[in-house]
Amino acid sequence: KGMSRPATNRALEAFYPSIDGNRPVFFAVDGIKELYRALTLQEELGFPLVVAEVADAGPALDELKRRQVPVLLTLDLPEAKEKEKAKAKEEAEEEAEEEAEEEAKEEEEEAEAEEEDKDKEKVALEKRRAAAMADHESQAAKLAAANIPFGFSTLEVKDGDIRANLRRMIKAGLTEDQALAALTTTPAQLLGVANLLGTVEVGKIANLVVADSTYFSENANVRYVFVDGDLHEYEVKKKKKGDPNAKVNAAGTWAFVIEVPGQQTVGNFVFTGTADNLAGTMNNPDGGSQDLKNIALDGNTLSFSASYDAGGQTITLDFDLVVEGDTLEGSVAAGSFGVFDVEGDRTSTPDR
Repeated sequence: KGMSRPATNRALEAFYPSIDGNRPVFFAVDGIKELYRALTLQEELGFPLVVAEVADAGPALDELKRRQVPVLLTLDLPEAKEKEKAKAKEEAEEEAEEEAEEEAKEEEEEAEAEEEDKDKEKVALEKRRAAAMADHESQAAKLAAANIPFGFSTLEVKDGDIRANLRRMIKAGLTEDQALAALTTTPAQLLGVANLLGTVEVGKIANLVVADSTYFSENANVRYVFVDGDLHEYEVKKKKKGDPNAKVNAAGTWAFVIEVPGQQTVGNFVFTGTADNLAGTMNNPDGGSQDLKNIALDGNTLSFSASYDAGGQTITLDFDLVVEGDTLEGSVAAGSFGVFDVEGDRTSTPDR
């Protein structure tokens, strides 16, 4: 009595279980330097540690194994198509070099020598790129081989890339069982919720994904998702394939429906011009309108993109549709939000 109440700090109190060694501290690291800093701090203070958002664990693999520090690998792998961009860049450089040789034929021998050196540099650069890509794709398999507990983080990866990146890791040596454990049982243990989640058992929370084939198969379709026991069923539609030899007219107004889980987004596309020179807009029920970009009609496959304002966040919508008569069908990729089905009907053409 008569004394002031002791000051409390909830942020500091949250560390008590970690100070006691009962709960790990998760460090999201940006690069190998931060990873080593987290390991140094853990060694000085002695708290349980999990390094998270790890993009490249390779250089620290021996140290992680020695200390048995668990890892959460990011599923945001470098895009494989960067190789194609690099190749296109190299081809452009080669064209520029050829023009320079034509303008200075008198220095042909010197130019050839420089060209040879540049070719060697390009080959070496491509080898380094390929090696770096292989390291990113194989590090999960290396962690598994070293018996280092690991899971996956989806903090930065786009939803549509998750399974594709998992398949790249499996192709690089990770087994499907190891990949499944890294998505379920291991993170449940690391987060201290293995008594509630991670395995299919009586008494645990029913969060389940059911596919019509192995989840990691490229052709697998998710059919059912249970969220805390509530069932959500997904219809599997056979996607139409485009015919590169088909001749179609895409001009006109099209009423479309985008099937977003739990709701439908409607609007219309308006295309003008010919197959080789199409322009268009996307109109929304609220009166908003966006110009369509990168419009291409290959046979009866119609692709284009548009920008969409989602509550202050601008999202790029990439459409891939198949046109058959007065109907269209396909999908739209909405950045990290996922890929959704699209259907539409032509309501008018320039001729009617």
